[in-house]
Formats: sequence, structure tokens, C-alpha cells
Amino acid sequence: MMRVVAFVDGFNLYHAIDDLGKQHYKWLDIRKIVLSFLDPNLHDLVSTYYFSAYATWLPDAHRRHQVFVRALEYSGVTAIMGSFKEKRRQCKTCGSG
Repeated sequence: MMRVVAFVDGFNLYHAIDDLGKQHYKWLDIRKIVLSFLDPNLHDLVSTYYFSAYATWLPDAHRRHQVFVRALEYSGVTAIMGSFKEKRRQCKTCGSG
């Protein structure tokens, strides 16, 4: 058996699905999708990792993301949560920041 480890970039996955306009796909079971690409007679899915960060400045999205990550963890996915790099933003018109 070939051992397989899956690594998922949550940010790119989310935006690719968002671009499709299929909102219900955002709640997909990542582990199950990875398994669908494997032959159970040849492959052993050892682990699935999901890498992302919470958009804490968007309270509703932050809560939904937390629920999604808990669901992933329940299904056997290991979530590795990072953080966004802080950026200093400035208004291009008035210069206020």
C-alpha cells in the first residue's frame, strides 16, 4: 500500500469555490474528497491537513469558519491555523489610515 498525506491550502480552496458561485461547496468534506481520488486497494490515506487563518475582522465569517474547522476536525482532518499578516491600510483619497 502506498501511504498518502493530503495538504490543503484553505485560502486558495475557499476562493476557488467562491469564484464558482456554488456556495454550498464551501462546506465540503475534504477528507472524503481526497479519498474519492484514491484506490483503496493501492492507497492508505494516513492524514489530511488543512491550512488556513481566521478573518477575525469579519465576525460572521469568522464564526462560520470556526464551525467549518470543527467539522473538518471531527471528520479526521488536522487543521493548522495561522494568522494573517497585519497591514497598515490608508485611504487613497484622503490619506486617512
